[in-house]
Amino acid sequence: MKNVNRRNFLGGFGAAASCSLIGDPALCQNSTAEPDCTHCRSIINPYQPGAAIAGGGGASPRDVKINVKPVYYALIHSGVWEGPCRYTGGGPGPEAERAQNRNAFNRWVANFKKTLPPDATMLDPVYYEFPEFVKITRADLTQLEADKDQVDLYVVTGTNLSQYLASVIGEIYKRPVDHRHRDNTAYLRSRGLEGYHANDYDGGFTELVSLLRARKAFQQMKMLLITNIGIPGYPVTSAVRDFQDLKNRFGIGAVVISFQELSDERDRILADKDSMEAVQGVTDALCRNAQAVHMDRKMLMGDILVYQSVKNLMRKHNCNAFSIECFEWCGSRQPDRWKANPCLTHSLNIDEGYPSACEGDLCALLAQSLLMAVAKRSAYIGNCNVTAQGRKRDWDTERWVDGADRQGEKLWVGHNVPGRKMLGFGGPELPYEIRDFIAPKENVPGWGGSLKIDLTQIRERAVTIGRFNPLATRVLVTKGEVIGMRGFDTRGCSFGAIMNVEDPTGFTRKCSNYGTHFALVYGDWTRELRHVAEMLKIDIEFHNV
Repeated sequence: MKNVNRRNFLGGFGAAASCSLIGDPALCQNSTAEPDCTHCRSIINPYQPGAAIAGGGGASPRDVKINVKPVYYALIHSGVWEGPCRYTGGGPGPEAERAQNRNAFNRWVANFKKTLPPDATMLDPVYYEFPEFVKITRADLTQLEADKDQVDLYVVTGTNLSQYLASVIGEIYKRPVDHRHRDNTAYLRSRGLEGYHANDYDGGFTELVSLLRARKAFQQMKMLLITNIGIPGYPVTSAVRDFQDLKNRFGIGAVVISFQELSDERDRILADKDSMEAVQGVTDALCRNAQAVHMDRKMLMGDILVYQSVKNLMRKHNCNAFSIECFEWCGSRQPDRWKANPCLTHSLNIDEGYPSACEGDLCALLAQSLLMAVAKRSAYIGNCNVTAQGRKRDWDTERWVDGADRQGEKLWVGHNVPGRKMLGFGGPELPYEIRDFIAPKENVPGWGGSLKIDLTQIRERAVTIGRFNPLATRVLVTKGEVIGMRGFDTRGCSFGAIMNVEDPTGFTRKCSNYGTHFALVYGDWTRELRHVAEMLKIDIEFHNV
């Protein structure tokens, strides 16, 4: 074997490895890769600025509704006779039977419209008449062609054998079908299609619609991701790394842009009088509704300027979810120059229904999207660790719910991104204060605004916690009870919830298969998550549920 100079070999490996891990220097302003490695593509960060995966997008997931198409099947017999399926006199005759079914259809549609869940929109109902034992083909269903691409759920009812029509519709249009007869569900599911029986759900048809709406909101997700080095980023290497797979399985899209594009949008706002008035208006409203503001209003405007820049970029790229790799962003010095942090942007986004996660963590962003879609509440995210009373760094003294059991180990989820709508998008805001993230220095006020919410004053205690694995094929979920918090009166990323969770150490051991950041939403949504996970064809791992 030819002798190899060990030093040269290791040096060559180091240069190649650093290049492959960091990525294309032309796309990464902070890259330390060798100039002759510009042909290398990143191993860890495959999606560079400029990458775009079509899919999803549009308005806030809060506004998503299910388009329901009512279909009525009327079996009109060609005559009067008795037999195995007609044993009560042979029927009224074709004309009377037709009149009866028309009346039944009109009554059903009126009642259906009156009792339609708020998560649904009713499309034009369709009435069909068929003689006995006719083979139904697509040519017989021309009335369904006009809005077939808008339908999220066909609801089929009517006389006996309506399950046959329901099965045909599901087979032809490849859309979910709800029918009262389980033969339809069994047939469609055996074909890999979606058949539902509303009575299988505790909340009946209303719950079925809610679950389908949650899935639709999740599938219409389109992520705006800001980075220079690429996604996944430096601190969260566990983040989902196959965007095409997300598109293929769920329909989720993504757009990756650079810090420069964020800077350009910020400059555009600064140069536009109307845009700056809007920034001032958001700042004023946020301060006016706060119980206390512990920072200079002008410094807070810097955070609102970033928030408005992000919102404009989300609209520009038709995105409805957001993440920025804040460790990398910090290293770019933009936050220091602008005197702004991303924390407040995340809090304001989630209160508007837009999933918004720290550190480019797409596993947390996906979990946040799913939880928000199911619960219709802001979903908080943060590091997930075992803690105990007094086990802290330089945080303030913990706050505890009256009568809380403080003994033993607890679960702690912490980041500076709580939401004012954590009890529901349709309800009132939770009381909040505003505090700077960075302490004042000589001649420089504190900056980096973030919301502070006293979790011990929220009467609802139950929470659901979850995260996707790096392949986005599995979700780890547990439930807990908020009994305390940290970081209400302190700066930095100190905010967090303290919870009772059965076997917290066992839970965090399972986290090693998933990652660090978990999404948290108030309420016990484990049953709904089980159903939606089945609809999405993903596995769900429950911890002590």
